[in-house]
Order: sequence, then structure tokens, then C-alpha cells
Amino acid sequence: MNVRVIAATNRDLAEEVAERRFRRDLFYRLRVVEIVVPPLRDRPEDLESLAQMLLDRVAHQMHRTITGYTPAALERNLRYHWPGNVRELENAVERACALALGDVIDVDDLPTEIRGHRPLPVTPDNVRPLYEVERDYILWALDSITAARP
Repeated sequence: MNVRVIAATNRDLAEEVAERRFRRDLFYRLRVVEIVVPPLRDRPEDLESLAQMLLDRVAHQMHRTITGYTPAALERNLRYHWPGNVRELENAVERACALALGDVIDVDDLPTEIRGHRPLPVTPDNVRPLYEVERDYILWALDSITAARP
């Protein structure tokens, strides 16, 4: 019998082996060809095309004529840090597609955590221009006012 195994994990298996939480022999058997895919938050340049591809597929499956995202919805997607990676993006697109009233996904169609997300705090590696901070604060204030209205 000739068998190939494809395995995926979100853990650092070398570290798991060092900490004796993963078998060393199994690690070396599985590690014939290793493909490292960085998390979605580390490759924002892929987000827009991936979100569009997922939307095209989901809209087709749902028999919806949704063609894209409003600039505001796309900007919210780009600012979000996507801890659940592509699976979370796919679920968010599916939810938005199901709830959208028009032909494009708008901010109100996005899940709450994406709609209300604030950017990650500034660190030495992540210094943001003042105009972005001001814009984010203004958007937050407008969201707060809109959410408070009945």
C-alpha cells in the first residue's frame, strides 16, 4: 500500500516536540515537505482578493447577485486582525452574504466583532500615522452615536 499523509496544524510542532507534547518520531515522519502559510493578519495584501473570491463562491451557492463590498466594509475587513484566519473570513463572508439587502456587502452586514473592531494598539513595529488614528477615532465616535440611537 502506498499512502501519503497531508497534515495541518496551527501549532509550532518543533516547539511541541521540544516540550515533549508531540512525539519526535511522528514529527519527523510527517515533516517530509513543509509548507508554512502565514496567518491572514500577516498578509493583508491577500485579504481583498481572498474576500472577493469567497464572496463570489458563497453568493453563487446562495443564488445571490452580490458583486462586492462597499469601500467602508472592505476597509473594516482590512483593519480586522482575523484571529480565526481564513475560516473566520469565510464565515464572515457567508454571514454578510446571507444578511445583505443590496448587491454589495456593507458594514452593517459584517459580524459585530468586525464592524466594531478597533485597530491593534501601536507598538514600535506598528506605528500608525496620526491621520489614521484620528480617522479611527472619528469612525468610532460616529459608530457610538449611531449605535445609541433607537
